[in-house]
This record gives sequence, structure tokens and C-alpha cells, in this order.
Amino acid sequence: MKHPLRVFLIGAMLLGLSPDSALADDAPAVVVAKSIRKVLTPHQPKWDGILTVHDNMLFVQCINRAEAPDLRCEAAGLEGEPWLRNVLTAARQNGLIARGFRPDATSGNFVRSFPRSIKPAKLAGIILGVLTEIYGADADNIAALADWLPALPCHPRLMADHDRGGSIATPRWGFAQDTAKGCEIVTNTDGFNDDDPDAVAPGAPPEGEVDLDARYAAPIAAQIKRLESGRKHIWAIFDAGIPYLQCQFDEPDNAIYCEAASDDASGAPLARILTPARRQKLLDAGFETPGKVVNFRRFYPLARYDETAVARALLAALHDGYGYGGTPALVLHTEKGDATPL
Repeated sequence: MKHPLRVFLIGAMLLGLSPDSALADDAPAVVVAKSIRKVLTPHQPKWDGILTVHDNMLFVQCINRAEAPDLRCEAAGLEGEPWLRNVLTAARQNGLIARGFRPDATSGNFVRSFPRSIKPAKLAGIILGVLTEIYGADADNIAALADWLPALPCHPRLMADHDRGGSIATPRWGFAQDTAKGCEIVTNTDGFNDDDPDAVAPGAPPEGEVDLDARYAAPIAAQIKRLESGRKHIWAIFDAGIPYLQCQFDEPDNAIYCEAASDDASGAPLARILTPARRQKLLDAGFETPGKVVNFRRFYPLARYDETAVARALLAALHDGYGYGGTPALVLHTEKGDATPL
């Protein structure tokens, strides 16, 4: 069973643009076309070019394989990222197929080949159209990573059910510990945690409910204040046992960005707690459904929320969304690797 806490992919997700990411004066189509020219147009006999165009975990990844006659592009699939079921409806999957992308059992993604003669601007338009029109990506958040890897018959991929699962791993895309053995992924669309007979049953009332604001608002607000310093690579996780919330500062929006645990991240134990009614409570509280990232997510703009207001909103989300009543005690995890009861 994997640990239920899923820490941010800081740098790739929110806090730092890659060298190939869109600059303020560059339209996404320009950035992607430039990246295509870097790694998909040249032919290097001993190297494979990998282009990854993404908005968080929504991705289209293309490979310029040294020995292949065509370019191969893959759009994220449900087998690698099961939480995409919130985004990739049957109608949208049909839309992908209508654009020439076909399901591929080996990668779990939707795959299409393109002739090497395709113009960079045309391929960029196709990729951006898939991300924005099929997956609902935000064009302003789309980034492009252009990488060269030593030529191989097939490249290792990130494991299914992990962030960016099913995609080819590169030095700037994914973590080495999440790389699957071999070249194929083993899919598990039911989530990666085993069934837990000791998990809380749906709708079970929390025991020993306490005044959450009185007990936790001040220490959580102190952590939010720490995040507001704007320093990169700092975060806080508020761990309530099975459910959790995790937050960091988002500089572009001058906001506190938070994620609330989904059953895709924490598996069957959380699925029992997160009933449809409680899930709706999270949505009513302003959280977006999983898809762009594996968890529910929302922003708290600092122009509208001070640290105390953010703290109270998070506690309300824990209470209303997960039925948390104060037991077990919240544990704080930070970028320092510590675990401290609040």
C-alpha cells in the first residue's frame, strides 16, 4: 500500500516555469512550435527527441525516434491516470478518436502518428487543440519540455496511478522512483491501494467531535502565513489520517493553492469516506474535480482571503467533505520532512 500523502510536483506544476515554458510575451502556439523544432524536426541517429506539452498532468507527448519513419504522439489515457475519468468522458474520447488518436494497450494512452514532413505550426495547433478542446487545459498554463534521450527501442515510462502515469520519463518529467520496470505500464484503474477493512464506513459519524476552528485555526493560519512568504519549494500538508489537505503559495495568482485528497490518490479507504454527498460538498466549497491534477484543487486569492480565512475554509472542507470531527488529531507535514501534531 502506498503512502496516502501525495506531495506537490513543485516546479513542474506551479512554482517554476521550465526553460521551454511559455514566457509572458510568447503565445503557447509559438512556444510549442519552437520546441517541435528543437526535438521533433532534427534527425539525430543516436538520440530520440521527446516533446512533452502539458498543463499539470494533462499531457500530449511526442517522440522523434531515431529509427522510426514517423513521429508518434500520445495523449494521456485513463490507464495511466485513472482520475482522468473526471475529464475524459466518452464523448471526449470519441473526440480524440475523431482527431486520429487511437487507444494503445501498451502505453494506455491515445496514439497518433504524423509524417516527419508536418509543419511545426500545424503540429503545434493539433497538440494544443487536443489539450484545450478535449482535456479542457488552460492555454495560459500550457508548458513544453523538449528533451533528448539516448536512442532505445523503447523508453521507460512512469508507473500507472502515479503522477503523469503512462508517459515516457525524462530528466525533467516525473520522478525516478516512479519509473516502471521495462517499457510498459501495468494498469490498475481501480486505484493503487488495497482494500482496508478498518477504514471508516461511508457516512460513519466522526467520534469525539471538537470545535475545529478553536483547536486548529490558529496553527493552520500560521502555516498559511509561512507559505505567503513566497519562497519556492515550501508547502504544508494537514493530515487527518486518511483524508488530507496540502497547500503552497502560487506566485502568478498571488494566492494560496490547495489540494484536497481524492480517492484516486488515497484509494479505497478514502472512497468509503468520500461519499457522493461529501464530494459535492467539496465542489460547493469551490474545489475543482480531479483531472488536471489527481486531487481536488482550488485557489484562495490573498486579495480576498487572509490566512485565518484560508485556515477556516480548509477546516470546513475537512469537516464537510470528509466528515472530520477532530479525531485523529491533525498532523502537519512540511518540506522539511517532519511530521508534527498540531
